Amino acid sequence: MFLMNDATGAWVQWLAVAIVALFHMPTPMALRCYVTGTVLALACAILQGRGHVILSTAFLHQLPVHWFLIGLLCVARLGRSALEQEKLAGMGEGLGAVAHEMRTPLASMDANVRGLTRMLQGEPGTGSGSEEARQAMTRIQYEVRHMNHLIDLFLLSANAVRRRLDPCESVSMADAVQAVLRRYPFSSPAQRSAVAVDVRSNFNFAGQYELTVVILLNLLRNALKAIHRAGKGRVRIVVDGQRKPPRLLFIDTACGIAARHQRFIFQRFYAYPAYTGTGVGLALCRQIMHAWNARIRCVSRESAYAIFVLEFPIQRAKVPSGEP
Repeated sequence: MFLMNDATGAWVQWLAVAIVALFHMPTPMALRCYVTGTVLALACAILQGRGHVILSTAFLHQLPVHWFLIGLLCVARLGRSALEQEKLAGMGEGLGAVAHEMRTPLASMDANVRGLTRMLQGEPGTGSGSEEARQAMTRIQYEVRHMNHLIDLFLLSANAVRRRLDPCESVSMADAVQAVLRRYPFSSPAQRSAVAVDVRSNFNFAGQYELTVVILLNLLRNALKAIHRAGKGRVRIVVDGQRKPPRLLFIDTACGIAARHQRFIFQRFYAYPAYTGTGVGLALCRQIMHAWNARIRCVSRESAYAIFVLEFPIQRAKVPSGEP
């Protein structure tokens, strides 16, 4: 339309706005669309007998403006990406510092509790007061172990942001799921019993074992937090290698996700509900899955359920073990 209307001022402004909108898409895709659209527009103009417009001053003057605008948009996108990486690095360093500062008082608390427990065990008599004190000591020790496990999980997620994501080993999905259930710091036996695993058919995929654990830990933590908010629900993990492609289903029947938020939950720094997290976990899960040519998506109904579907490419050849 820009060429068909002799490159008039109104269409100049419209085309600039269209270029800005186009480059909100990923840069390689936007560049391909821009080049393809430009070539097709020139061909249509020539076929319609408007070839003289291509050589007009109004049209030629717009080319450097468009190229400058495209360059500016690409630089701005790179700047945003660098800012995101810097923010992630800062979060990782902050988590490391917090973990270091927390471990010292936790270790001191654990040592004091062990000493008090030994003192209580050495006291004669079995009064109710001593028994209550022993139970209190046991609960404190459990909370200390729980906090140490949480610190380990946070550091694992923070370190995953800075490591290479390329697949370098063959991972058993059933083994990874069982490892996550062993490592997760459940707050009580009741919480552990709310998580069920259904291995319909195990499968292997090309990935990284530790990063698989990061993905599953993030999904499990989110599901259990949703159950806590809703005051109801259970978690069901389904390993289904018989499907093509093989997949893992992570299902919780808690509060679900509102439809208007579902398309944003995999965006970095977007937390749902607001102020309930850093907004890094699901974005990291998607980034890892994409690096393995796999796919993660969410199917949810508000106040009813949320299903995260992880689909993996069929493993045709053995992937060498070890770090890349």
